Amino acid sequence: MAQIASGVNEIKSNLGDIRKLINQNAQYDQKKEYQVQVTIIEARGLIAKDADGSDPYVKIFVGKLPPQVTNTKSNASTVVFNQSFTFKDLFLNQIELENQEITLQVIDQNQFATNPLIGQQSIGLSTLYRSNNHEFFKTWLTLIHPDQGIEPQGYLLVSCYIIGTEDRPPVHDINEAKEDDDDGCSFLNIPDEELNDEQRKKKAIWKQPVVPINMPLNKREQYQLLVSIVKGEDLPILTGSTCDSFIACRVGSNVLRTMTVKNSQKPNFQTKMVFPVFFPVYNDKIVIRVWDSRTLRSDNFIAAIPEKPNENDWFNINTLHSRGGTMSFRWFHLYGVPLPERPEGMIDEVVKKLTKQVEGTMYMGRILLSLSLSPNEKAELGLQSLGGYKEPPILKYIIRCDTFELQSSFDCGQYIMIEINFGGQVIRSNLCQKRVDSHEKQKNNQQSSRTRELNQYIWKDSKSQIKDELQIDIPFDQSQQPDVIVSLYSVTPNKKTLDYDVGDMKRQAYIRIKPTSRELEHEQPKWYQLKPVKYKTIQEVHSHLLMNVELKTEMVAKQKTRHPIKRSLKQMYQFKGYLWGGYDLLPSHHSDDTCIKAQLQIGTRIIDVVTGRKGKNVIWNHSLEFLIELDEKLEFSSNILVSFYNKKSSDEEFIGQIAIKAVACEVKIDNKQINIPPPKPKYQFYHIVQEGKSNGRILAAFQLQRSEKTFNQNNDVNEPKYDKILKDQDFKYVQVKFPLIGVRNLPEGIRDPEFVFRIPQPDLKFVITLEERKQRKELTRNYYYEKIITLKNNEEEQEQAEQKKTIGGKIFTMIAEQQKVALKNINFCTILENDISECLKIPVDLQFTPILELEIRDRAAAIKTVRYHSSISLIDYIPWGDVGTKNAKIEFFEIGKLNLMLLQDEDQDAVQNQFNDDDEGDNEDEQDSRENDFDDNRDANLIFTEQFREEVDQQNQNSDDKRRLLSNKNLDKLDGDDQPQSLKNLQNLDSLSKADQKSQFDLKSESKSRATGKTKTSKKSTSSTARKLLLQQKLFESTQTFFNAEFNPSVEFTKSLIDEANFKLEREQKIQKLADLVFELKKMKKKDEGREKQLLREIEDLKNYLVKENIFLEQGDDGAQENFDYGREIVRVPLQDQLEKGLPYKKFRLYMYGNNTHDIGIPTAAVIKAHLKVLEHDIEIIKQRKTQIRETLKNKSNRSSMSLSMRSSIQSNTFKSSRKTSRSQKLGENKPLVSYECEGDDQRFPFDIFKKTFLEFFQKQFELKTRVYLLRCTNISAQASKIEAYHLLAGEAAVCSASSYPWVIVGDGENRGKNIIKNIKDDANIAVDTLNPEFFKMYELDATLPEDWNLVVKIMNKGTAIDALIGQFEIDLEDRVLGQKELRRRIAYQTYIEYFREKCEQYKYNYEIGDKKKNYEIKINELITKIEALDRNLKLPVEYLELKHPEKNTCQGTIEFFLEPFPFDVARIIPPSTIEKPQPMEFEIRLIIWETFDIPISNPIQKSTVDIFLTVSLDSTANIKGEEIVKETDVHFGSENGNGVFNYRMVFPLVIPCSFPRLRLQVSDFSTVGSNESLGETVITLRKALKKLKEGIVFQMPTTKFKFEHPNYPGQDRGCVSISMKIINKQAAESDPVGEGQNEPNKDPILEKPKEGRNVGDFLKGTALDFSAWSFFGLTALKYFAGIFVSIVTMMILFVKPGILVN
Repeated sequence: MAQIASGVNEIKSNLGDIRKLINQNAQYDQKKEYQVQVTIIEARGLIAKDADGSDPYVKIFVGKLPPQVTNTKSNASTVVFNQSFTFKDLFLNQIELENQEITLQVIDQNQFATNPLIGQQSIGLSTLYRSNNHEFFKTWLTLIHPDQGIEPQGYLLVSCYIIGTEDRPPVHDINEAKEDDDDGCSFLNIPDEELNDEQRKKKAIWKQPVVPINMPLNKREQYQLLVSIVKGEDLPILTGSTCDSFIACRVGSNVLRTMTVKNSQKPNFQTKMVFPVFFPVYNDKIVIRVWDSRTLRSDNFIAAIPEKPNENDWFNINTLHSRGGTMSFRWFHLYGVPLPERPEGMIDEVVKKLTKQVEGTMYMGRILLSLSLSPNEKAELGLQSLGGYKEPPILKYIIRCDTFELQSSFDCGQYIMIEINFGGQVIRSNLCQKRVDSHEKQKNNQQSSRTRELNQYIWKDSKSQIKDELQIDIPFDQSQQPDVIVSLYSVTPNKKTLDYDVGDMKRQAYIRIKPTSRELEHEQPKWYQLKPVKYKTIQEVHSHLLMNVELKTEMVAKQKTRHPIKRSLKQMYQFKGYLWGGYDLLPSHHSDDTCIKAQLQIGTRIIDVVTGRKGKNVIWNHSLEFLIELDEKLEFSSNILVSFYNKKSSDEEFIGQIAIKAVACEVKIDNKQINIPPPKPKYQFYHIVQEGKSNGRILAAFQLQRSEKTFNQNNDVNEPKYDKILKDQDFKYVQVKFPLIGVRNLPEGIRDPEFVFRIPQPDLKFVITLEERKQRKELTRNYYYEKIITLKNNEEEQEQAEQKKTIGGKIFTMIAEQQKVALKNINFCTILENDISECLKIPVDLQFTPILELEIRDRAAAIKTVRYHSSISLIDYIPWGDVGTKNAKIEFFEIGKLNLMLLQDEDQDAVQNQFNDDDEGDNEDEQDSRENDFDDNRDANLIFTEQFREEVDQQNQNSDDKRRLLSNKNLDKLDGDDQPQSLKNLQNLDSLSKADQKSQFDLKSESKSRATGKTKTSKKSTSSTARKLLLQQKLFESTQTFFNAEFNPSVEFTKSLIDEANFKLEREQKIQKLADLVFELKKMKKKDEGREKQLLREIEDLKNYLVKENIFLEQGDDGAQENFDYGREIVRVPLQDQLEKGLPYKKFRLYMYGNNTHDIGIPTAAVIKAHLKVLEHDIEIIKQRKTQIRETLKNKSNRSSMSLSMRSSIQSNTFKSSRKTSRSQKLGENKPLVSYECEGDDQRFPFDIFKKTFLEFFQKQFELKTRVYLLRCTNISAQASKIEAYHLLAGEAAVCSASSYPWVIVGDGENRGKNIIKNIKDDANIAVDTLNPEFFKMYELDATLPEDWNLVVKIMNKGTAIDALIGQFEIDLEDRVLGQKELRRRIAYQTYIEYFREKCEQYKYNYEIGDKKKNYEIKINELITKIEALDRNLKLPVEYLELKHPEKNTCQGTIEFFLEPFPFDVARIIPPSTIEKPQPMEFEIRLIIWETFDIPISNPIQKSTVDIFLTVSLDSTANIKGEEIVKETDVHFGSENGNGVFNYRMVFPLVIPCSFPRLRLQVSDFSTVGSNESLGETVITLRKALKKLKEGIVFQMPTTKFKFEHPNYPGQDRGCVSISMKIINKQAAESDPVGEGQNEPNKDPILEKPKEGRNVGDFLKGTALDFSAWSFFGLTALKYFAGIFVSIVTMMILFVKPGILVN
């Protein structure tokens, strides 16, 4: 089964690649919904914009969505934000995803002035989406200011992710989510001998329990990116009469532009742009745009390079680096939209990205440029002049064209003209007039429609050829060649002369043809689909053009003379059509309302090929053959059309058609050879397309073969000959068993349900049962086997609910319909199977395997519109055919579901080339000639290189998706032997070192240099070339994502058993060596100093070795954190995926009828729980069974009582045949892909759902005690805007964590008293202001299966008036009980015990078979022992589930929990698990600030002293109230040397655990007028001290000095402060309190109030009133002057006005 599983997994992987390839073009146009969450954790080293420091906040831009802002922090350069923001409803197509980004701006808030930018950084959305788990986790970003170059303006720590509708949010357990402050010292665990003096000093500081936080060590390698722009050619004139062009280039947050070259369509720029680039890259796109400069108005956008960016083009920095860092000078062609054709706001579409991107419809010139990426630590942003350059080698090409016919449902005017533009050169066709008499021939062309009138334009043979040949010089490297653009113009010429100019032309439609297209290689006409110039979707079709376009080199064109192509030649062809059946027809119709009729239309003939068979999945088994006269060259012939109609509708509704190219059906046979068997038809799926949507698909094949017969209208040879595709010998007879449990989770309930089981059949022989054949004659035209069952319980309820009442002599019946409840979960619990006499016919060839159709509907005719259906492929269950064949057919069917008919032809070729390895390819002669042409005119080396790059890029794109899928799986759980080889290779590639890359690139260059000479290419050789170059492909894969692997900064050492064993072995060897030395020293009688020194060296060496071992295996003891112990296994991938392997049943998804992107219908969350088994039977047993039934039916009296012996013989024969079949399946490879053995089952006592005993388990009531352990939620979506008043008045928004108040509802049932609990609302426990709430609670509910099969847990948001749903998750308890092998085994054991006990009771009084009874008793005791062993060892894992919202498409968060769905008797034995949230422990910090030293004077020119005071703040997360606590010391005035004395105590409350246990100390210069000036700050972390606190009651730090730093003065000494600290628990602090500052109680220690720097003189020191600055004579004069002044005042008071004091 391992081989089968690996094969199926490989198919799924291939199908994912196919879907990606098929939808590649659609992705550029189709918008997808994304959700982005950004968490701003903290900032460090922010440049101060004001004297008192910055007041920073962060503004976040995501694409075109409105920005959001964080709270503002005051006066700090190192701050903690710890806020999360959710950006919803982000709809992007592929180009917008590549171009849009997350921009983070750190801004300084000013109250009365403009808020200046501190720094910014951007993250590309596509870069983020391509990273592991679509996230950057705890990533440090360097902030850059546009005006400051690359000088860091600070650092920002963020976590962010982006998810689509099908993505999971990233998952991190509680230990990963812890913040770590030890990132500032990377050499903490490195031995001292390997460090220098400065590092040893820093290490000594970091060994202390309280350490400062340094700037982050942002390990980024600096590179220099050179964008060399040489010149442009053939640029358009969009407005006016000139083109004034310039080119702008953006890399990350830096933008440069060239000079403007005026009045030139061939500008010469000669500019080299230099960009500094840092790895890892967070925004990896190089964006280049070409503009036309306009004065007094906005510039005109011309085009972008590249037009459609992707992760594997040259303009992705990671891709450029993986390719060696150099892209030589190349031509890049511009494609844009002419101004008259542009929709309104196109500049916003392309540049501001406000709406969808559009495809370029016109050639806009070309640009010659190159890229170079190289390491350079001194790269600076700027422009340089360009020196020499080398243009790519060119070759002369010739393009020829012939136009024949145009068909369009749009009116293109009276005259049309076709223009071919290739590299700026243009040729035009002759005018063609609208065909007036085209009405009669509308029936014969391939675009005939019942609703639209067709306009036809046909060129005469003399006018079809465009005589002018376009000659142009273009690079012979195909990747640098322009597209051929064919444009359709409606022309209004002069009526007499038919002359016209440019003003008389209006462009209607266009098509772009790749120069590498095979259609340009041969001289043959082809039908092209033209798009309208203003299209709504990229698949929209305007018209169909029949033309011949040839692109050849001048040498080849001269060798092959141009011949006129005539269309008038006719030829007889033998047409053969093979229509096997239809699949998923009419998704919007019920099966009863579907009856398909098909008409074949080829040339002038219309033939009914299918007259009508009822059903959505039908088998026609129909072939036809006839002669038809067509064009000799089938390229001229119109498509073969098969139109489909629904006969169930009143007017035979047209439902769509398929179109097949006639030339694709041609079969060439050498008529000279005799007795050649006719070629086998190649079947494929064709989609029935109507208005761009699929209405189902058919499996068919068509052939056209030249015939020598002549056409005669009166000859019978011309009449179609009908036959069957498969005869009776091509079928096998099978019995299908379908144990049906029931239906779960219907969106809309059904009152009276019935279940329909239907399998299409090729004829009427086995479509109905023998008993139904007479009773239901109408079924004889239904070509399918059908069984219908109803819900028996509902029938009984209906009979009991019928009541009769007599009113006025009349009897009324109350119908039970009014009392029935609409059921959303229905239990049938029955086995559907066909009798052996009614065996079904299944084709031996698996490609014709029918589809099993299931339907659940309401039996009442009035409401039969409520229906759900599902389709199941039987290939997985077929018991014949080897594994390889089945895998190939499964892939064939899955590819057929994809709508290939809606693709461009190039995409179809790519799909067929990549996945149809068995195809024979084109005709060998044509292929050889094509290869010779290719080889004569191409440089083999360059072609090989480009072809190799394109193939590898495409495969890298697919492998990246695989890597992202693999990264989401818990790969650590896989053993080495179980891992797929591709996974092992992938892991090996990801572990490559940078040192190996140079040698790898050397290998790549050597392989390129060897690729010389002529090489033949074909479908097979193209794919084989990539296989041969597997080594180079691996190198590309490894280097492609090498730097992206460093995005996650939370890198941990990973130890394996081998590493641990190696360390242990080496350690033991060193210890043994040391023991030998000690033993030798003891034996020596004399003292040997040399041996003693050697012993000391060995001891020191062993110590160092133990340190290194501790670093690797335990990551050091000092830096270790105390982790949360879950006590059980943690499963990061969805646990449901693992449970599916052990379920004894399958789950088949149900669909509603309706049109959707799915071909089968509208998907729902409902499922059918059932299983399926196909048993092959021998024809002899079937005949025997039929004979016995006939004999029984002859005698009506014995009709219901078949003899026991007859039944037993039939059953025994049947059992023997099935046993033989099963034996052959075990011995050989012919066995079903589906395994019927549940993983982990006891083989002696399995849970077998095909036995009625086990099927009845789902019908009985099964009581459970369900314990739900909710640990925490992560990354839940923010609910509303909550913002500070300042930002609110500024018009900002913040949908952030501050707006979320989560609480829990568990269960959605109704409680029945106090004993039966099915719903718990825990609205008393509300998490406040968080997107990551921690619950750590257990909820125990009662559940009864199958009634309470679905457990719903809701996370609500507490609102002021109404609580809103954040998200919910649902758990299928049936899956949990039966998916866990221990619980499933237990149920199986109990079932067998009941069975054995019944047998014992049966043989209670039968003493003749006592041995059997004893044997049953022994088995019962054995099973009881096994049950007890299971109960003791049952422990279920922790898992993660996504939170979904019914009205939202993206995930709303993740919940961490585990579940114990235990039966009642197990719940009594196993007590509830203990989960405890880390309880908060309250402490008190007693911080004493003693002195400061060497604090610098802020402005030495104006001041000579500094007035020092300190501000200390405790982070809000360390306070139980969640508020930041800020305290200040008093001021030490007039310090001349920067020293200050404070003796100041501060008391802070502390709670642990906390995210950021930090104290920020800021020293400032006091100012009486204006703001205080910040002089420096330091932030100390208490994380290590907290660990010490858990070990004891008190933590005490002696007096320690901490240095101040200032981001505006990097590297400068800003002084230091000496502090001491004591942390005690809250109880001890309350019993022994202390005062703030020097206040009472002043103790522990007693602080003396300082006198220095506190008096008036100190306050005036340094000012004009500073007396200390005066001389001795100056002070003496001042004293005399003061004495004279006092004497004069006294004399005046006494003598001049003596009564003044009295008055």
